[in-house]
Amino acid sequence: MPVTSFQDREFGLIKVRYDARACRLIFRVKDGALIITAPVATSLSLIEKSLNEKRTAISQLFTKHTPKILRPGDALQTRCFKIELYSHPLPQILFSLKNGVLNIFIPQNIDVENIAFQKLLKQNIIKVAKRVSATYLFTRLKELAQSKGLKFNDFAVSTARTRMGVCTTKKKITLSAYLIFYPQHLVDYVILHELAHLTEMNHGPRFHALCNSYCGGKERELEQEFKRFKLPL
Repeated sequence: MPVTSFQDREFGLIKVRYDARACRLIFRVKDGALIITAPVATSLSLIEKSLNEKRTAISQLFTKHTPKILRPGDALQTRCFKIELYSHPLPQILFSLKNGVLNIFIPQNIDVENIAFQKLLKQNIIKVAKRVSATYLFTRLKELAQSKGLKFNDFAVSTARTRMGVCTTKKKITLSAYLIFYPQHLVDYVILHELAHLTEMNHGPRFHALCNSYCGGKERELEQEFKRFKLPL
């Protein structure tokens, strides 16, 4: 995938990734940087024009992706288990998954706002999420595939934060463990989106018509709600 970059007065260094599968410009924020996915033939002037037209929405993307600081006393609910954070006097961080609750014990002398600590904490939470979510995601994928009369050949769970689902030409569907933090109807939206790729691999009009039918005529509405949802990690 070819990559170029340019400097913007407001958003700093912006990376542009050209993708033959892309049908439109896609803006996303990762690790504090703006990344634009563009169709291969898109000119830089057209990208900059679109960027200027969408500045307000892109600014909101940066706000959405500001990392949340997890602290003792916080509690998070996922589709598979609950997360509870506590403070304790021991020198190391401890994780204990029992009876549907992931208990996390944070040393009292730790600076919880430290970026490296927060990154380590969230990485360990996602490791647990990947392990625990596989059965839930596979079961729901299978249920929705059967309801549409579809078959997939393989399944996997990833820890991708920005790409919640992938469907390959070999009909392998990969779903992100991050999905367990979303409401059920948005989990279903992502799964139905990937199931539509079993028939239509790109994001052209026929794909969206099929995906919209799978989503009961609410594809666009669900897509916008999915984009607005803020992950707790």
